Amino acid sequence: MEDTKAQITKINKVIDNVRGYL
Repeated sequence: MEDTKAQITKINKVIDNVRGYL
């Protein structure tokens, strides 16, 4: 289940990058 948590963290980081880009 740690893999899923890592994926969520990665997705959240991408979302933060997109928000910063916009």
